[in-house]
Amino acid sequence: MDGRAKSWHFPAMEIVPRFFLYGEAGDEADSRFLHIETIPARSLPHGWHIAPHRHPGLLQLLLAEQGGGRAQFDGQERDFAAPALLLLPPAVIHGFTFQPGTDGWVLSLTLPWAAELLAEDTLPEAALLLPLEPAALVAHRVPQRFAELAEEFAAHRPGRSAALAAQLRLLLIALARLRAGQPRADAAASAGTLHFARFRALVEQWFHEPRPIADYQKALGLSEKRLAALCRAAAGRTPLQILNARRITEARRSLRYSSLSVAEIGYGLGFRDPAYFSRFFRRMTGLTPGQARDG
Repeated sequence: MDGRAKSWHFPAMEIVPRFFLYGEAGDEADSRFLHIETIPARSLPHGWHIAPHRHPGLLQLLLAEQGGGRAQFDGQERDFAAPALLLLPPAVIHGFTFQPGTDGWVLSLTLPWAAELLAEDTLPEAALLLPLEPAALVAHRVPQRFAELAEEFAAHRPGRSAALAAQLRLLLIALARLRAGQPRADAAASAGTLHFARFRALVEQWFHEPRPIADYQKALGLSEKRLAALCRAAAGRTPLQILNARRITEARRSLRYSSLSVAEIGYGLGFRDPAYFSRFFRRMTGLTPGQARDG
């Protein structure tokens, strides 16, 4: 499997299914929801095929330790072979076709909790597929961290909530170190990346509301200059550019995967004037919403 991106088109549908977890109906997750299970636990009963779906409010991390398959996210197909890590931000439309016998872990948790626990910028804006070196995976004890978290999750012992938070923090730090190549030791940098992660979590929570950037500054307790500096350092963009990019990502998803009208999509993203939303979309993408939908 070559891992190259390929165009992939979903069949016509009213809207991509929204699941609490795949195949389960339910309400939105609470602020500190966590769930972990093996890849076969859910994929084997479905014939190793997980149809395209999304989880509002949940960040998902999938570690393939054995096997491989094909991942589908936001209109692209990517082949992967173990060991590999997939990071799926909330609302990313994704699906999988696993090779029989594939094993590993699937972790689901709320994005604000991940930002709260982790003073590292490991929260991606778009889905990521990361091939891993087996030696690096072992060196950072990533499989062990997943297994320890799963054991604590299943045990239901006294002090479970505190133990899960501690195990989760260790796992997220291990993943951050794996991605960065080495741990970040600078305290100022850690504080800055934590603020940026919290800003990203707020963007995920509020991007569909007509809130000014001042609301984000107030919620974070940061000045306009400080928030702008953090965003520039972490992402090379202004806070407004980050917010607008998230709105455009959601607009593209709605145009591709739903039958909502352009006006309905604009209203859902906090735009009171459909014409202004269309101009905004064209300014950001170079396409009209209709062109993006037809393409």
